[in-house]
Amino acid sequence: MSNGSITEELDGTVPTFEEMQDRLGHPRRNILQVLLSADNTAVNTSELREHAGIPTGSMTHHMDLLERWELVEEIDRVHIGQGSRAIVWQLTERGEQFCEEGLELAARDLAHPNDVEVLWERIEALEEEVETLRTKHDNDIEDLRTRTKKAIQKLKENL
Repeated sequence: MSNGSITEELDGTVPTFEEMQDRLGHPRRNILQVLLSADNTAVNTSELREHAGIPTGSMTHHMDLLERWELVEEIDRVHIGQGSRAIVWQLTERGEQFCEEGLELAARDLAHPNDVEVLWERIEALEEEVETLRTKHDNDIEDLRTRTKKAIQKLKENL
């Protein structure tokens, strides 16, 4: 534990955006990005862990810290199967502000599920275009070979 977090726990102060940036790390950044991309929709811990790629054992630690930093808040608890309950989280106003200013990442910069489908369609169209160009190129090369052979044959005949 760093001295900053000891001080924070002892005096109850919330770190500045700059201090949080220095101590954020990839797991908590991923959590904030998932919450931001949820576009004002709350996300339960299980979904959050899955989409942010966080191991089960460390999720509580990360969420506790983000909650102490006043970036996220618990808004509900839901059943997620076989009687287990998951905490439902959302960004606080401070959390949204941190994501936009501290992470320099706005919700519009993240891909939404609908965007992914559109991107896959575009990729498929580009792959088809590449294949068409490759086929045309191969045909053009074969045509050039054929014409070159004919030209060489004519030259030999005229000699």
